Amino acid sequence: YIYLDIVENALRISKIAIIGFKEEITVSFWPGGTIKHDLISDMEFVWIPGRCFTMGTSSTGEDSQVSERTVHDVCMNGFWMGRYEATQAQWERIMGENISESNNKQSGPETSNKAVMVFSEEFIIRLNRRAMNDMYRLPSEAEWEYAARGGIRNAKYSWGNENIESGKPKANTWQGNFPNANTDWDKYERLAPVKSFAANGYGLFDMAGNVWEWCADWYKEDYYNTLKNITVANPQGPANSYDPMEPTVPKRVVRGGSFLCNASYCKGYR
Repeated sequence: YIYLDIVENALRISKIAIIGFKEEITVSFWPGGTIKHDLISDMEFVWIPGRCFTMGTSSTGEDSQVSERTVHDVCMNGFWMGRYEATQAQWERIMGENISESNNKQSGPETSNKAVMVFSEEFIIRLNRRAMNDMYRLPSEAEWEYAARGGIRNAKYSWGNENIESGKPKANTWQGNFPNANTDWDKYERLAPVKSFAANGYGLFDMAGNVWEWCADWYKEDYYNTLKNITVANPQGPANSYDPMEPTVPKRVVRGGSFLCNASYCKGYR
């Protein structure tokens, strides 16, 4: 299928869609690149081209965490990344019920396009069972950060260096005095529908704010220290989890922050 748009009174090709047995490939003529509509999950995926980048931060201030403070070089192969967070309707399609904040069992018109708040690896297991192939997985932390940067180098946030509460709303976070008052400057007190804010340079939405996003890596606070002064290809994280605050609880890395993150105490949207 060829999609046509009228631009400045001229007829132009906007994208080409190739529909197969289990998925639809849509090649869009914009900086975000190739978009794949997956018919099994009803999700959209964006192809992220492989490249080397500098991961982590050299900041030692309050706006950074210990676990991200050792800068190191990483080289990535290309990969597919979900264009936005899994929605409650997509979750219900695979899991049979909605366990997020709304009706507790079924998503409705007001919640179906909002992100899932409580995630389980069972979702991925069931997707792979339907596909009869291990084609779905969580991104590694390196893949997540590379995708979240959207091709921008040396910036604090996925949108650049502008502070979260400057200019126009850029992500669904907490504005005001946490936890006493949320000014709702971004128009959302809690969850926002996916794609409510501008996409980054790779065409990905909500890489900052709304809900925390799981990565495949185990969490280990000092893991970045082991990668200092070396270049790593496609890192998969530490072999096991260790959080000194909860040493007996296995944890995966979570990134991106949520609607509860406020500049005064949580800059997880970095």
